Amino acid sequence: MRDFDNSYLLQLSAEEATVFWLVDMEISGTTHQYFCSLDLDILYDGNLYQSFEFKVNPISYSLSMAVDKVELNFANVDLIMSSILLNNAVKKRPIILYLGAMDGMTPLVEAVFYGIVSEWDADEKQAEIQIVNEFIFWNKKTLRLPSDLCQWPFKDSAECGYTGSETQCNKTYARCSELGNSDQFGGCRFMPALEEKEIFWGRKSI
Repeated sequence: MRDFDNSYLLQLSAEEATVFWLVDMEISGTTHQYFCSLDLDILYDGNLYQSFEFKVNPISYSLSMAVDKVELNFANVDLIMSSILLNNAVKKRPIILYLGAMDGMTPLVEAVFYGIVSEWDADEKQAEIQIVNEFIFWNKKTLRLPSDLCQWPFKDSAECGYTGSETQCNKTYARCSELGNSDQFGGCRFMPALEEKEIFWGRKSI
Protein backbone atom coordinates (compact mmCIF):
# COMPACT_ATOMS: atom_id res chain seq x y z
CA MET A 1 0.00 0.00 0.00
CA ARG A 2 1.31 3.45 -0.93
CA ASP A 3 2.30 5.78 1.92
CA PHE A 4 1.51 9.49 1.64
CA ASP A 5 2.84 12.43 3.58
CA ASN A 6 0.59 13.18 6.58
CA SER A 7 0.26 16.89 5.79
CA TYR A 8 -0.84 15.97 2.28
CA LEU A 9 -3.57 13.65 3.59
CA LEU A 10 -4.79 16.26 6.08
CA GLN A 11 -5.09 18.86 3.34
CA LEU A 12 -6.99 16.45 1.09
CA SER A 13 -9.48 15.74 3.88
CA ALA A 14 -10.09 19.39 4.76
CA GLU A 15 -13.69 20.57 4.23
CA GLU A 16 -12.69 23.43 1.95
CA ALA A 17 -9.71 21.76 0.30
CA THR A 18 -8.72 22.90 -3.18
CA VAL A 19 -7.93 19.61 -4.91
CA PHE A 20 -6.46 19.40 -8.41
CA TRP A 21 -4.79 17.10 -10.93
CA LEU A 22 -1.45 17.49 -12.68
CA VAL A 23 -0.46 15.63 -15.85
CA ASP A 24 3.12 15.21 -17.07
CA MET A 25 2.94 13.88 -20.64
CA GLU A 26 6.08 13.07 -22.63
CA ILE A 27 5.54 13.88 -26.31
CA SER A 28 9.10 13.25 -27.51
CA GLY A 29 12.37 12.08 -26.06
CA THR A 30 13.19 15.56 -24.74
CA THR A 31 9.84 17.38 -24.66
CA HIS A 32 7.02 17.23 -22.11
CA GLN A 33 3.63 18.89 -21.87
CA TYR A 34 2.48 19.84 -18.36
CA PHE A 35 -1.19 20.39 -17.54
CA CYS A 36 -3.01 21.53 -14.38
CA SER A 37 -6.77 21.21 -13.78
CA LEU A 38 -6.91 24.45 -11.75
CA ASP A 39 -7.72 27.83 -13.32
CA LEU A 40 -4.15 28.96 -12.58
CA ASP A 41 -0.71 27.62 -13.43
CA ILE A 42 1.16 25.54 -10.84
CA LEU A 43 4.94 25.34 -10.47
CA TYR A 44 5.89 21.89 -9.23
CA ASP A 45 9.26 20.13 -9.17
CA GLY A 46 10.79 22.81 -11.39
CA ASN A 47 8.14 22.49 -14.12
CA LEU A 48 5.27 24.87 -14.89
CA TYR A 49 1.96 23.03 -15.18
CA GLN A 50 -0.33 25.18 -17.31
CA SER A 51 -4.00 25.64 -16.54
CA PHE A 52 -6.07 23.46 -18.88
CA GLU A 53 -9.62 22.14 -18.74
CA PHE A 54 -9.61 18.38 -18.25
CA LYS A 55 -11.05 15.72 -15.99
CA VAL A 56 -10.02 12.28 -14.80
CA ASN A 57 -12.65 9.65 -15.51
CA PRO A 58 -13.34 6.81 -13.04
CA ILE A 59 -10.21 4.71 -12.52
CA SER A 60 -10.23 1.06 -13.63
CA TYR A 61 -8.90 -1.56 -11.21
CA SER A 62 -7.89 -5.19 -11.79
CA LEU A 63 -9.00 -8.07 -9.57
CA SER A 64 -5.87 -7.53 -7.48
CA MET A 65 -7.02 -3.92 -6.84
CA ALA A 66 -4.08 -2.57 -8.86
CA VAL A 67 -4.82 0.33 -11.16
CA ASP A 68 -4.86 -0.92 -14.76
CA LYS A 69 -5.88 2.17 -16.67
CA VAL A 70 -6.99 5.78 -16.35
CA GLU A 71 -8.84 7.87 -18.93
CA LEU A 72 -8.24 11.61 -19.23
CA ASN A 73 -10.78 13.83 -20.96
CA PHE A 74 -9.41 17.16 -22.27
CA ALA A 75 -11.37 20.10 -23.66
CA ASN A 76 -10.48 20.49 -27.33
CA VAL A 77 -12.58 23.40 -28.62
CA ASP A 78 -9.42 25.35 -29.51
CA LEU A 79 -7.87 22.16 -31.00
CA ILE A 80 -4.74 22.47 -28.87
CA MET A 81 -4.87 18.82 -27.82
CA SER A 82 -5.58 17.71 -31.40
CA SER A 83 -2.44 19.52 -32.51
CA ILE A 84 -0.35 17.86 -29.78
CA LEU A 85 -1.69 14.38 -30.49
CA LEU A 86 -1.56 14.59 -34.28
CA ASN A 87 1.90 16.14 -34.53
CA ASN A 88 3.64 13.81 -32.07
CA ALA A 89 3.96 10.04 -31.71
CA VAL A 90 2.58 9.92 -28.16
CA LYS A 91 1.50 6.26 -28.08
CA LYS A 92 3.49 4.19 -25.58
CA ARG A 93 5.19 7.29 -24.21
CA PRO A 94 5.31 7.83 -20.42
CA ILE A 95 2.66 9.86 -18.66
CA ILE A 96 2.38 10.64 -14.94
CA LEU A 97 -0.80 11.62 -13.09
CA TYR A 98 -0.51 13.61 -9.86
CA LEU A 99 -3.14 14.49 -7.28
CA GLY A 100 -2.60 17.73 -5.40
CA ALA A 101 -4.10 19.98 -2.75
CA MET A 102 -3.37 23.61 -1.88
CA ASP A 103 -1.97 24.41 1.56
CA GLY A 104 -2.51 28.15 1.47
CA MET A 105 -0.47 29.16 -1.58
CA THR A 106 1.71 26.04 -1.46
CA PRO A 107 0.78 23.00 -3.60
CA LEU A 108 1.11 19.59 -1.93
CA VAL A 109 1.45 17.00 -4.67
CA GLU A 110 1.81 13.21 -4.87
CA ALA A 111 2.17 10.98 -7.93
CA VAL A 112 -0.75 8.52 -8.04
CA PHE A 113 -0.29 6.78 -11.40
CA TYR A 114 2.65 6.06 -13.69
CA GLY A 115 1.72 4.71 -17.10
CA ILE A 116 2.02 4.98 -20.85
CA VAL A 117 -0.39 6.29 -23.47
CA SER A 118 -2.40 3.38 -24.85
CA GLU A 119 -5.04 5.00 -27.05
CA TRP A 120 -6.35 8.46 -27.87
CA ASP A 121 -9.25 9.96 -29.77
CA ALA A 122 -10.15 13.58 -30.51
CA ASP A 123 -12.91 15.63 -32.13
CA GLU A 124 -13.87 19.31 -32.18
CA LYS A 125 -15.07 19.25 -28.57
CA GLN A 126 -12.85 16.91 -26.58
CA ALA A 127 -9.81 14.66 -26.63
CA GLU A 128 -9.71 11.39 -24.72
CA ILE A 129 -6.39 9.84 -23.72
CA GLN A 130 -6.24 6.37 -22.19
CA ILE A 131 -3.20 5.60 -20.07
CA VAL A 132 -2.40 2.11 -18.87
CA ASN A 133 0.02 0.52 -16.44
CA GLU A 134 2.95 -0.59 -18.62
CA PHE A 135 2.94 -4.05 -16.99
CA ILE A 136 -0.36 -4.75 -18.76
CA PHE A 137 1.67 -5.45 -21.90
CA TRP A 138 3.60 -8.25 -20.22
CA ASN A 139 0.66 -10.56 -20.86
CA LYS A 140 0.81 -10.05 -24.63
CA LYS A 141 2.56 -12.42 -27.01
CA THR A 142 5.42 -11.03 -29.01
CA LEU A 143 4.65 -10.16 -32.63
CA ARG A 144 8.27 -10.23 -33.85
CA LEU A 145 11.41 -12.29 -33.27
CA PRO A 146 14.66 -10.77 -31.97
CA SER A 147 17.02 -9.68 -34.74
CA ASP A 148 20.19 -7.62 -35.10
CA LEU A 149 18.45 -5.67 -37.90
CA CYS A 150 15.96 -2.88 -37.28
CA GLN A 151 12.33 -4.01 -37.50
CA TRP A 152 10.77 -0.59 -38.20
CA PRO A 153 9.70 0.55 -41.70
CA PHE A 154 12.18 3.26 -42.71
CA LYS A 155 10.76 6.80 -42.41
CA ASP A 156 7.16 5.56 -42.79
CA SER A 157 6.52 4.74 -39.14
CA ALA A 158 6.31 6.55 -35.84
CA GLU A 159 8.68 3.94 -34.35
CA CYS A 160 11.46 4.83 -36.82
CA GLY A 161 10.93 8.55 -36.52
CA TYR A 162 13.63 9.50 -39.07
CA THR A 163 12.73 12.80 -40.79
CA GLY A 164 15.94 13.57 -42.68
CA SER A 165 16.58 13.68 -46.42
CA GLU A 166 18.10 10.18 -46.81
CA THR A 167 15.99 7.61 -48.67
CA GLN A 168 17.90 4.36 -48.05
CA CYS A 169 18.57 2.32 -44.91
CA ASN A 170 20.03 -1.20 -44.68
CA LYS A 171 18.47 -1.70 -41.22
CA THR A 172 21.84 -2.02 -39.42
CA TYR A 173 22.76 -0.19 -36.23
CA ALA A 174 25.76 1.35 -38.01
CA ARG A 175 23.50 2.92 -40.64
CA CYS A 176 21.08 4.11 -37.96
CA SER A 177 24.00 5.81 -36.20
CA GLU A 178 25.12 7.46 -39.47
CA LEU A 179 21.62 8.93 -39.78
CA GLY A 180 21.74 10.20 -36.20
CA ASN A 181 18.74 8.05 -35.32
CA SER A 182 20.26 5.32 -33.12
CA ASP A 183 17.91 6.09 -30.20
CA GLN A 184 15.07 4.72 -32.35
CA PHE A 185 16.92 1.56 -33.48
CA GLY A 186 14.45 -1.32 -33.47
CA GLY A 187 16.81 -4.28 -33.34
CA CYS A 188 19.12 -6.05 -30.90
CA ARG A 189 22.59 -4.95 -32.03
CA PHE A 190 24.28 -7.37 -29.62
CA MET A 191 22.54 -10.44 -31.11
CA PRO A 192 25.51 -11.71 -33.21
CA ALA A 193 27.85 -11.53 -30.18
CA LEU A 194 25.32 -13.36 -28.00
CA GLU A 195 24.91 -16.16 -30.57
CA GLU A 196 28.61 -17.08 -30.21
CA LYS A 197 28.79 -16.67 -26.45
CA GLU A 198 28.57 -19.68 -24.11
CA ILE A 199 26.15 -18.88 -21.30
CA PHE A 200 25.93 -20.78 -18.00
CA TRP A 201 22.92 -20.66 -15.70
CA GLY A 202 23.60 -20.95 -11.99
CA ARG A 203 27.11 -22.11 -11.10
CA LYS A 204 29.92 -21.58 -13.56
CA SER A 205 30.88 -24.77 -15.38
CA ILE A 206 34.08 -26.41 -14.14
